[in-house]
Amino acid sequence: MLRLGVSSVAFKGVEEIQEFYKETGIPIEYGVNLRPTDVKYLLSHEVGCRSIHVPSPTKDFFPNFASRNRMVYRQSMDILKESMETLSECGGSTLVIHPGYALDELVPSDYMRRKPFIEKGIKRYKDYIIDKDGAITGPSYLSSLMYRKHFQIFMENLSLIKDFVEAEGFRIAVENLNPRLYYILQSPVEMIEVSKFFDNICFCLDFGHLYISSIINGFDFIEGVKTILEEVDVIHFHLSNNPSRVGYYNDAHDHITSGNIDYPTLFPLFSH
Repeated sequence: MLRLGVSSVAFKGVEEIQEFYKETGIPIEYGVNLRPTDVKYLLSHEVGCRSIHVPSPTKDFFPNFASRNRMVYRQSMDILKESMETLSECGGSTLVIHPGYALDELVPSDYMRRKPFIEKGIKRYKDYIIDKDGAITGPSYLSSLMYRKHFQIFMENLSLIKDFVEAEGFRIAVENLNPRLYYILQSPVEMIEVSKFFDNICFCLDFGHLYISSIINGFDFIEGVKTILEEVDVIHFHLSNNPSRVGYYNDAHDHITSGNIDYPTLFPLFSH
């Protein structure tokens, strides 16, 4: 049976979240947009959650579980632990995590600090970039030595992360990302690779991310979804839409009725 939840990023503020939860009883995914004061407000009003999108509360940096730097790994684990505390307090069960980034540093969460960080990388890895404005990477990026090196590090670290989270009574759901410089886990093939590396790893399938990846990496979107649902253990979905097409890539996180993703065709797949 599908159980619904709504991300905190869909609301204009915590008061709106609190009112929505009061009226509907539908749990919230505490997202990366929530400041410590926001989390405190929601918890004080007993707004229940189904999941936490790490990091929540937000931090100065996103965790990077694909780094070779052990200090960065430890800092990432500290960020994860704080999100686990939020999860425990709001009564949820699942931590949604990004795999990490194909570099050894922590990535700034603030856009104005992250922008020059990404722009520097665009110059360095220009051979893999097909759209400078969005730092969008092409298919060759996924087979590059740099990318594969960090992808392997992520899989090695994931075993430790998984054991740590499950020891606390929670589950992790690894989210697939869209084609962008440094982003890891962009395709169904990679999700299957991770799944085969572990006996029982779970995933969060983000349809908006996968849709953009299908356009750039040349696979059929609907067949890609079918393959993922058949081959890996998906316990969590991120449903949004976007207007992406060949030559225009925008992970807009729009309403599911507004964009180019064919959700009426997708919905019957969820029941299998």
